[in-house]
Amino acid sequence: MKKLVLFFFLIVVLVPGCVEHFILINVQPGGGYTLEFISRGDSTDVFNDDFSHPTEGKNWAQHVWTERTEDDTTWIMETRGYLETGDKFVSSHDAIGVLLHPVEIEIKKRWVSTLYTARHTFKGREIYRKYPRLGESLEKSAGSDSVEWITESFVYIISSALKDMEKQGYPELTPFIIERMTTHIRNYAERIKSKRLIAEISGERNAFLKILFKPFADDLQNSFYENLDDAMHPYEEELRITTGLQDDKFHFHLTMPGLLTRSNADTLAGDTLKWEFKLGDFAGDDYIMEAVSVIYKTKAIQRIAVLVILASLSLWLFLWIFVFRKS
Repeated sequence: MKKLVLFFFLIVVLVPGCVEHFILINVQPGGGYTLEFISRGDSTDVFNDDFSHPTEGKNWAQHVWTERTEDDTTWIMETRGYLETGDKFVSSHDAIGVLLHPVEIEIKKRWVSTLYTARHTFKGREIYRKYPRLGESLEKSAGSDSVEWITESFVYIISSALKDMEKQGYPELTPFIIERMTTHIRNYAERIKSKRLIAEISGERNAFLKILFKPFADDLQNSFYENLDDAMHPYEEELRITTGLQDDKFHFHLTMPGLLTRSNADTLAGDTLKWEFKLGDFAGDDYIMEAVSVIYKTKAIQRIAVLVILASLSLWLFLWIFVFRKS
């Protein structure tokens, strides 16, 4: 029997185990760059897909080991790869819910210099647009009620799934019908307590959906419930990943070639730029880490200097022969 495996049961874990992620980038003068990911924590958090390590293409090398103490075991996963000049790292396919954090390295070659720009963007989760109460809950202390956001999350997931079904051409779904359904879902969820809502949806999914949409049953095909089930899944995953990231800590270390001219790093240790951030930094909008550096071309500068000197000497000689001597 297919269960309603939904975001609501993450609720018991709005305080998951803590895990640290290190992202290390070393940009080479030629424009290629090494990219390394290190995740440290318990096995559940290190190996889940909230923050996935790359595994396909570019010959990624991955190693896993443990560090043990008397009281605890820390799992460590390390993944390394090298990307050629012009290659853009894309963390995952552009699907609903996955955590996207692309890396872009740009090179601009000029007469006397080469300009390097590195940009690492953690795409915003848009929590405050999709489920504002979840955002408020994440800002509170660990002892806060972790189920107060369920109602609006429930409405968002089902209404988003209905809109996707409309785009796919499901005949019974029109904007007017979807608006009526969304209002009905919201009223249904708000009439009961969040914990009771959890209990009601913990059974078989299709049975629950048939009860929920009973007022519309005469206008719906039997396949509607199964299709809605499938359409809800990406949005459930999105919420599961978002809540799973709430105790993750991120460290981004970047080394650039040449002379650093601009960055928005938190700190600079030697030649390494460092950022530290958490879910709260990209809960709404994108979190962008950026740096710019330059390498000056010594030979090109020397050639220009020689040309300037020769031009100056030629001008002086011209003036001496045709101006000063005649005077």
